[in-house]
Amino acid sequence: MIFGIAPRQISNGKSPNSRRTKYGAALLTTGCTLIQLAPSAQSEDGLKLKQMTSACGPQNVLVSPSFFKVELPKKSLVLLGAAPNWKILTLNTRSKLFCETPLNKFNPSYITTPTQLHLTEIGLMQEDPSNKRARKIGGLAYIDYSVNQLDSTFTAFKDARAAGLRVIDDPRLPKAAGKVLKQLCGFNSIKTDQVPLTLEVLTKERMRDRFLFTTQITRVQNVKAEGAPKDYKRVGKEIDVFRDPQMQADIKDILDAH
Repeated sequence: MIFGIAPRQISNGKSPNSRRTKYGAALLTTGCTLIQLAPSAQSEDGLKLKQMTSACGPQNVLVSPSFFKVELPKKSLVLLGAAPNWKILTLNTRSKLFCETPLNKFNPSYITTPTQLHLTEIGLMQEDPSNKRARKIGGLAYIDYSVNQLDSTFTAFKDARAAGLRVIDDPRLPKAAGKVLKQLCGFNSIKTDQVPLTLEVLTKERMRDRFLFTTQITRVQNVKAEGAPKDYKRVGKEIDVFRDPQMQADIKDILDAH
């Protein structure tokens, strides 16, 4: 499997900003730092993730058993979800508009940007449940899946050596967070709803095409659910959240590209 190299330790590594990196270092763990923060009383445990994606660029994720938050700095967007109904709040931090969407109707098509040639093909990649490996690194449990291509007519990964998906193996974390993160990354055929950390393809040249990469994981406590700030205005539809000029320009570019 693509994740088969044993890590020495969890520590800082080289910057993950480059999409293609030399093969030879352990997948997530080379560039990922695991940090333990001091505990506080009467708190809910959670994790903060710093990630880089091919669809949305950098994203910051806070996830706990009853709440999650996704910050997309380049998009000026924040997504919030909380138990028990897990409705998704989409906030535009520039226009100060927000909307509320049921989880089963959440559609990130106006958020994601097809910035990589293979983004369509990655939507046709699916994990193989019969080819997985459980791991534990720095006290956190993971599952590494081998990933296959569903449609052989797409040839972007024809000569790839392997492809792999890493997810957090923690039943306390909400499936709603995993579902939203998958959609934001364009992983439309991935079945598991566990929180994803990495999805990458190892090419025949032994280079890594990374579509999702987690650079830092921080343990946190005292996580509390958030809502829309009082000075934000509620709108009825997701598209109405994107009414500032820059986002309208981004949407136009996406539509023109198709």
